[in-house]
Amino acid sequence: MANRSRTSALFLFVRSVVALGVAAVGVPVALMAAAQARFGGRAPWYGVPQPADWHLSRIRDALADRVADQTMADIVVRVSLMVAWLGVIVLVITVIFEVVHMVRHHGIAMPDVRGLGMPQHLARVIATGLLVVVPMISSTRAVASHGVALVPQQPIATSGPVVGRQVAAPLEAALSRPIEAAASAPAAVPSTREYVVRAGDSVYG
Repeated sequence: MANRSRTSALFLFVRSVVALGVAAVGVPVALMAAAQARFGGRAPWYGVPQPADWHLSRIRDALADRVADQTMADIVVRVSLMVAWLGVIVLVITVIFEVVHMVRHHGIAMPDVRGLGMPQHLARVIATGLLVVVPMISSTRAVASHGVALVPQQPIATSGPVVGRQVAAPLEAALSRPIEAAASAPAAVPSTREYVVRAGDSVYG
């Protein structure tokens, strides 16, 4: 059972790493390749005149003339690439905030932010998968640090002095009673405990 849960946790971690790698590395590389093939540069705005080069006469002529199909297609591609870049940036930033919030609040996810929607849900899944191995690592460290069994030390038998034996004997008997009582006490039986899942619980928590 423990091996199965460990395997499931590792699967969630690997899945989150792969998803984050695709979102933070794969998608930007694809966007830069598309811009390079379309406009000759990696940025979506490559080839667009700078605002300092804009002139009122050119803007008036561009609005008066009919927009070519090629120009309209370029505008659509540029806007689509910019929106895709914005989505990647929002997703990566949301993942960072989700991870920090879960670490600081013991696995509780960040409250829903109005307007994020799907990016926040995806970021929450990725953050949960990234942090799912933390309890497993902490439990392993705890076992490694506390794995040495504590061996109770045997009481050292002491003999009373020869002089005043009648006084020392009752004292030795009184000191030995707690040790004998502790040795004869039955071992405590570990009790099992049940936990009911409540609203707001998470895999990491």
